[in-house]
Amino acid sequence: MKRLTFLKLAILPLVVYGCGGGGDGALNLPATNRSDYTLQPDARLIPNDGSVVLVSQTDSTLVLRGGVPTLAVGQVVVSLLGVGALRRITALSQAGDTWTLTTTPARLTDAFSLLQFEQNRPWGREVFGDLATSEKGVGFRWVETIPGAENEQSELNGATQSTLAIDFGQSGRDVDGESGFSLGGGITLTGTAFLRITPMLIIDISGATLNAFAVGIFPRAGGSVTITAAGSASYNGERVLVSRTFPPIEAGPVVFVPSLEIKVVAAASADAEVSVTGSVSAGGAATATWRPGQGWRTHARVSSSKSGGIQTAKGAMAAELKIIAEVKFMVYGLVGPYASLSPRINADATVNLAEDSCGVDARVRGALDGEVGIRVSGLLRDLASLVDVDLSDISYPFTIAEAVLAERSFPFPSVAIVVSDNGPDQDDVFTVSLDGVNLGSTPKGGSRSFKRCPITVGAHTLQITATDAGDAGDYATLAVGVSNGATLDDGNNNRSIRLDRGGSITLPFTVPEPVPGRSYPAPLPLPRDMTPERQRS
Repeated sequence: MKRLTFLKLAILPLVVYGCGGGGDGALNLPATNRSDYTLQPDARLIPNDGSVVLVSQTDSTLVLRGGVPTLAVGQVVVSLLGVGALRRITALSQAGDTWTLTTTPARLTDAFSLLQFEQNRPWGREVFGDLATSEKGVGFRWVETIPGAENEQSELNGATQSTLAIDFGQSGRDVDGESGFSLGGGITLTGTAFLRITPMLIIDISGATLNAFAVGIFPRAGGSVTITAAGSASYNGERVLVSRTFPPIEAGPVVFVPSLEIKVVAAASADAEVSVTGSVSAGGAATATWRPGQGWRTHARVSSSKSGGIQTAKGAMAAELKIIAEVKFMVYGLVGPYASLSPRINADATVNLAEDSCGVDARVRGALDGEVGIRVSGLLRDLASLVDVDLSDISYPFTIAEAVLAERSFPFPSVAIVVSDNGPDQDDVFTVSLDGVNLGSTPKGGSRSFKRCPITVGAHTLQITATDAGDAGDYATLAVGVSNGATLDDGNNNRSIRLDRGGSITLPFTVPEPVPGRSYPAPLPLPRDMTPERQRS
């Protein structure tokens, strides 16, 4: 098994970092470019330098062969072999150069009188390698940074190819010959999502006392993804794009095994063609930190955001799309801090049939969600904690950023037909029919507007009959007009007409395709800080 050593890659200068708020103070760790540690007198380090071979490992045993240091019952073993181990020896036997150890879990403070450790470097190709998926229409590639965020190089801490591009088949960049990623039920995704995954793990032990334990994620997401419903459509489910566990990472005396899962979770329904786009560029932080006397404190912060658009909406739609990337690092095979990053698009389109605003009103919201927490293996479930902290499973979800990206109206084809008596005596009555359907009559000597929405685009026929010419003569005079861009057969939108008593006229007219309203992006920047304080003692 190939092992990635992070002494030079992941253990970077430790920074002054504030988690939580309300004046609880920053997490002050001394600057160092290495994993600084001191073993307890009864602790023994089993190095991963080829001198010792791991024969087998279970929840309660370790079998080692080779240049094993002299061991005794009661000692703590810090093994850097395999997935790592932090165990206290309860019994042992030796046969030649093979040692069989019976063990129980140990605490970090049992093994270290000093441990100052931080991981806050983006995990990219150097950790995850080249990713692939069996899903058609989806592809992965590593890039240097998110388009439009090239000035964020300071976040990279020297990492290269640390940004994951997820391509959903699109024009000019079809994936596996697919023009989009079909979720099923008539719902398709196109575009590219960019994710940078920077998990954080901080352990601060001095004087054999745990001063801080922190887990978090510094997320950045970008790109543009379009959700299209081809007519009546519905989907509710998830599609796992990749789920893998990777070789152990050795970072000084700490061994952790990274895993990555990326999935698309969507719930969408539409009764007509709808296409909406979320274009988000956002970053921030989501952390959970434990300190003595304070318990768990959480913190979320956002740095930036952009907008999106709505292409078409011909009917009602409700959709939520999440692209969830979760990283987990199982420390010594016992405790798995995890962090997830989830760009989210929410779209809704509602049909309004009111005469004065007949059409579809659509809105797109964008968000960047995060979650941090800890998952504990069964080995620790009923035993002493790894770090003298309540490390039963915890989970802290965050909405790091959320805003309306765009709003847009899509009027239905419509027409208002106005028929009025424009003669000098104002005593005529007219009956109006549209495409053979009687719409009603005008009041005697008056005017009436006949509104129709929605109505099909194209040619229609209006028939007007003079049902009453009044007492002044045998003819009636009227004015007729059509609105909302409709035109009569002569190209005009109104005409004056004279009809004999009981006479009729047929007027062809044309209804045009309506012009959508302007797409309005969110006018205000997102707040810089969203810090819903939560505490778990």
